[in-house]
Amino acid sequence: MEADLCNNSIDIISRIRNVLLQETLNIEDFQISLDALGKIVSLSSQSQEYRSKILSNDNLPDILIEILNKSFEDNVPNEELKFTLYVRLMRGVLLLTRNLVITKQFIGFKTILSNLRSFDSRVPHDDEFYLKTLVVYIQCLANLGITQDDDIVAETIETFFKNENLMEWIANNDQMKIPFAAFLKNTMQNSDNIYEVLTHNDTLLTYIINELDKADIHNEELDPYSSLLVLVFQKIIAHETYSKWLKGIDCKSKEFLKVMKINQIIVTSKEDWDNYQLTAMLAWIFDNFLVFSELSKSVLLAQIYDPIELKSIHLNLIILLDCLSDLGKFKATKQFLEHYNAIEELISLLRVVHENVERKTLKNKGKIENLEGKKEFPQVKSLIIEVIAFLVHDSFEIQEKMRELHGLELVLSNCMIDDNDPFIKERAIVCVKFLLANNEKNQQFVADLEAKQTIDDDALRQVGYEVQIEDGNVKLRQTQDQKLQ
Repeated sequence: MEADLCNNSIDIISRIRNVLLQETLNIEDFQISLDALGKIVSLSSQSQEYRSKILSNDNLPDILIEILNKSFEDNVPNEELKFTLYVRLMRGVLLLTRNLVITKQFIGFKTILSNLRSFDSRVPHDDEFYLKTLVVYIQCLANLGITQDDDIVAETIETFFKNENLMEWIANNDQMKIPFAAFLKNTMQNSDNIYEVLTHNDTLLTYIINELDKADIHNEELDPYSSLLVLVFQKIIAHETYSKWLKGIDCKSKEFLKVMKINQIIVTSKEDWDNYQLTAMLAWIFDNFLVFSELSKSVLLAQIYDPIELKSIHLNLIILLDCLSDLGKFKATKQFLEHYNAIEELISLLRVVHENVERKTLKNKGKIENLEGKKEFPQVKSLIIEVIAFLVHDSFEIQEKMRELHGLELVLSNCMIDDNDPFIKERAIVCVKFLLANNEKNQQFVADLEAKQTIDDDALRQVGYEVQIEDGNVKLRQTQDQKLQ
């Protein structure tokens, strides 16, 4: 039976084309076509072999493309029963197309989108088959792969985002939401399409940002719809043009902070960024870090300031430092930050925060709020030191810069508990270990500081060093426990 149906499929689809594109008065033709098409659709959804066989005939794709190019035009019957049968038959054609494009992509996005617009304009939205057919259109789009179609972004915006009713249907129907997100994902696989979104029309990007903002994307177990949008956004933020797009938003606005919060989650939740993606992301992360570092220093050094502004700056800075810290596991990040001499700005910011934000302990916790000139700026020092630590690790050049720029003593000064900065003591200890490793000048520098009693002996011991006097000279030596490790 399958062999016979396969041999007859082209003839059946040809007859269906005639029924759909040549106005017929014969209801029986519709019904016969529906029955025959139903069997073809059913088999095409179950058998890869069947799909391959019927697609081996080049006439079939051409016929389906012709139907989709010409249907829902002047050939739509006016009589109610015929109209319903026409829509049902077109739905069957779409179902077949949806199934076949999995095996061979013989049709482009633009053809489907154009036909969808014609369908939407000709079929009443309260028709019993409107919603059922709309679902198949979007499923068909989802099954298409990477596209090279020109103007696909403009076509997508024209078809969906300028049609409020259509977007409302999608928003309230999971059968459409998930394949719609898959369609957007496929569209954004093409770098040229991402460029188009970021430089000419960001409607699609705005939609994704708003949807992710509504979703609980902190949750490790995301729903399928949000998961697909996350994949789309991963592509966008790792595109070289994203940095320019981000500059178009006022960095002090709520909208910017909203975008940055989503950026943070996406950047820090992926473990396999490639070097091209890292370079693109680090461009906007580091540029904005420099902006918010300067804003932070300006507000922290000011006698009069706006607490709301300080909070906004702080939130953005935390996000950017967290991104830098997380991406520190990649060699390319270290190379990027070394190339742009990031260590100087990190030390400068660390110094201003250290000198203008009171350390919080159990003893002074209740007094901090009453201290004039001191501001709340938690977690920043801890993150800065973490970033410095991965830059210093196995880098003699950065070790030297840390001493020359007086960053070494700054880190040493933070080898103590601070409730404003959880884990700062532990991170500072690790950083100091990296600063002293195989660097005699740094070791001697710390020994001289200890001799002047400007650093904490206990902190030094926790780093794994102790001061000894040899021939009247103060020297720093590893403790016996440290040598055994």
